[in-house]
Amino acid sequence: ARLRSRPWHSWTGAEHPFQKVIGLSDGAARNICCPRNEDFREYLTAQFATIAKANPEIIMIDDDCGLLYRSFKGCACPACLQDFNRRAGTNFTRKELFSKIVSKAKEDEKYQSIYVISQGDALVGAVKAMRKGIDSVNKGVEISVDPSKSGDGGILDLDLIVDIQRAALLVDGGVHPGGLHRDHQRTDVDAVQ
Repeated sequence: ARLRSRPWHSWTGAEHPFQKVIGLSDGAARNICCPRNEDFREYLTAQFATIAKANPEIIMIDDDCGLLYRSFKGCACPACLQDFNRRAGTNFTRKELFSKIVSKAKEDEKYQSIYVISQGDALVGAVKAMRKGIDSVNKGVEISVDPSKSGDGGILDLDLIVDIQRAALLVDGGVHPGGLHRDHQRTDVDAVQ
């Protein structure tokens, strides 16, 4: 059996108890759960344990769990902003960080790189929570990611974001439907960790 999991699409407009993604570009809250939020990660662990009880061969995760390719350009909730500032040694506000991210200035490239890695690590943490739930039931179940690309790529390199997502899924021994298996992608995994 193959299951497709869409935890980022699980809300019907009703309020949920988790930290909402705060758009970097505009500061608006989205009804999307921040993957860095520990309570949401606990929820993912429980949900994926439930899914694993169905004993699927593979669980496919939709690619919409991404952050950076969306029009709001990632999450600037308090935890995500704090993580970026800790890594960068800065104290940027959301607006200040956004100005660095959209900047074409050479000196701002370091901030763009730090931001991409920080957001990628939020996704990696969420995927590890999924894997924890699966492994609590059946370590033989693999995770796969839907390889479609959406969004315009915008200010950040879409291929890098897709690679981060794919690497996050391959950390656990999952597969990519395009035929790319974990053993062929170890370099990308190491780069994300």
